[in-house]
This record gives sequence, structure tokens and C-alpha cells, in this order.
Amino acid sequence: MLIEFKTRNFKSIRDEICLSAIPSLKDHSVPGALLEREIPGFDHRQFLAGGVFVGANASGKSNILEAIRELRDLVLYSYQNEADEVMDIPAFKLDTESKNDSTEFEITFEASGDLYVYYVHANQVQILEETLETKKKDGNRKNLFNRVWSEELSKYRTRYNKELKVHIGKASERKRNALILSIEGHSENPELMPVRDWFRKKLKFLDFSHGERVGPFKTADYIDDPEFKNLVVDYLKLADDKIVDVKVEKREVDLTPMEEHFKPEYLEKLKKQGIGSSLVISTLRTSANDEPISFDLRTEHSQGTERYFCLIGSLIQALVEGSVLCVDEIETSLHPSLVRAIVELFFSKNSNKHGSQLFFSTHNPVLLDLELIRRDMIWIVEKNEDGATSLCSLNEIKVRSDEAVLRGYLSGRYGGVPILDTTKLYG
Repeated sequence: MLIEFKTRNFKSIRDEICLSAIPSLKDHSVPGALLEREIPGFDHRQFLAGGVFVGANASGKSNILEAIRELRDLVLYSYQNEADEVMDIPAFKLDTESKNDSTEFEITFEASGDLYVYYVHANQVQILEETLETKKKDGNRKNLFNRVWSEELSKYRTRYNKELKVHIGKASERKRNALILSIEGHSENPELMPVRDWFRKKLKFLDFSHGERVGPFKTADYIDDPEFKNLVVDYLKLADDKIVDVKVEKREVDLTPMEEHFKPEYLEKLKKQGIGSSLVISTLRTSANDEPISFDLRTEHSQGTERYFCLIGSLIQALVEGSVLCVDEIETSLHPSLVRAIVELFFSKNSNKHGSQLFFSTHNPVLLDLELIRRDMIWIVEKNEDGATSLCSLNEIKVRSDEAVLRGYLSGRYGGVPILDTTKLYG
């Protein structure tokens, strides 16, 4: 479970922003959007099942989700960096001080019943500070490790918990452009694997804002599973209630032309990942004569239906595994009613039974319905005169529980709407 995320000096985010899944105690609306979880260090047992980011184009909504993704990628992949490789963390570029400054990330989350707080401070060349703290289910608090770069000594000052130190390798001491969590988590360090597994298995991303294509393979795998096939069909019926079934045919792709360019073990790896096969997906509808008629998903359905099919696998996975799903521009090619139904899946105890969370950005103000989403789950994203992104929860603004939030947002009362001056376009 994601509890809190902070970042500073990342892309359009110059000053620190804080995203929190800790609910307001004064808001008793949408009880289905509250997750019940006993987490060490918290007296209350309720947390938000997600949040929505709204704002004008180029306000920085995507960058908030990208900041979380950047931290995840550093955890998962920075161990692969060559010794002299630049880390390429994008800083705020609109003032000289920030452009040359470092970036900070801090994330608080629950994994396997334990609380973790992870902090990373880095510039383009190296990690400046990295700290991981935990509070266990038994109440025991530990500082697992702390690494701080010393300019004076030109080396790291590093402290490890005594239980962790015996597993730490030399690479963590000498590699300046890689995280300890990435190096040691990759080496299956028993103390750090639960943390790295949370980043790898529980923190998921879908980005439709730049045309990123989500493949159909995950949804196809659920269709092959008898336990989930009917569920996939039910999901499809949300988009088209005439669909009665769905079929997947896997066709092998001839990789022979690639054999002279790649090693056999690499080609075998591609096959295991499904890259060595293609999918022919068709839906079935019943004709007026009660005959099943097949429709090819790629050529005989709309782009929206095809994209929704690909999305279904990620939705099911998140809800089954209790993952955190971050989706940029969730409404791309989808009808507002369908998007609302997707959101309801996460913000209802009937369908969200494993503590899943959904954080998403949208340009669809219809979703700003206080019967669907709580005030403390709605985040207004704006840029100030310096071009820096700010983040403000609707809960911080005086909004009545019966207020028409859609009307208030579109009127500009809460901010986050574009100011459009078309007079200069007239010539």
C-alpha cells in the first residue's frame, strides 16, 4: 500500500509536493473508498484507495506519476548502470539554480504488514543520500541503512543495521550511481527483498498520455485461465453488452531470420515472454438467428474497445494482487461512463477485496462526483507564474459535502483549469 509520496526538483515539480493516502477524519463520504489495514506506526486503520489528479494541459499531472515511476525504475534498474553512466534524472529547467540542483524522493509504504520509509537524494552523477527505515508488525523500529556522500572525504559514510550488514556486498560501497536497494535487492538480500518486491510486483504503471501501447498478452493470459475467463467477458460487456464470449488464438512467429543475429538463449527468452508469438483475438456476438458471429478485435472493433481489452488484464491483476495501479490519462479512447465504472471497481469494497489502490490523471471533469470520489482523493494540479507545478487536495479547500464539485471546478473556483485567450488567434 502506498501511504505517502514526496518529491522535489523533478521535471516541472520544483518545490516539494506531497501526495498522501491518509484520509481526513472529518470526511465520512464514500466509505468504499477507504481501505482497512492495520499498519505499524498508525493509530487509525483506514487509508485511501487512491486519488485523481485534475488540471490544465501541461500543469504537471503526468509528472507526479512519472516521479513515482522514476523512483521505482531507480530501485529496479540502477544496479545495471556502468560506473561512469549518467543517471539522467530530469530536474526543473526554468531557473538556473534548480537546473543544476539535485532531486529528492521519499516514499512511505506498507509491504508484507511492515511499514517502510525510503528516501533518495541524487543528482545526475551519483546518489547523495539513501535511507531505508522500517517499523515491523511487532513494533520494532529499525534503520536498515543510511548512506550519505561526504565531499570532504570523497566517499560515503554508510551505516547498516547489524542484521543487514552481513549480507551487504562491496558493490554497494563503491557504485556511486546505483541504489543500495537496487544492488542488494537484486542479489536477493533477505532483509531487502520484501521492499524490492513491493516496487517490482505491487507498483504498476500504465501511460496512455504519449500513445504508449499496452499489449493484449496479460488479458489473454486471464482468458486462458478458466477461473478468470468469465470475468474478462463481464469486463468487456461494460463496453459492449452484446459480447457473449471472447477467444484467443496464439500463432507462432518464425524467428528463424533472427538466428544469425542473436544467440539461441536470447531467442528462447523472447519466446517465453510471448514475443515469439502473435495473438488473434476475437469477440463473439449472437446474431438475430441466435448464431455466434466472430469479430476480430484489431480490425472489427473500435480503437477504444481494443485499448480497453488490453487494459482489462492490468485491472484484474491489480484487484487480485492488491497492487497500486498508476494510470496517466485513464480516459484515453474510453467513454466517461466506462471510466467511471473502472474507478468504481477500486473504490468499492465489493470489488476491491485485497486493498488495491488506483491513482490516475484525467481531463474528464465528470469524474469529480463526491458520490464516487472523496474530497481528500481529488488533487488539483496547477503551474505558478514560474512554471512550477503545485499540488493541492480538494480537502484543503472549503468545499461543502453537498457542493456541485463539477460546476465549481469548471468555473475555476478551485483552480486547475486553463485560462484560454483566443483573441490573438483572430489576426
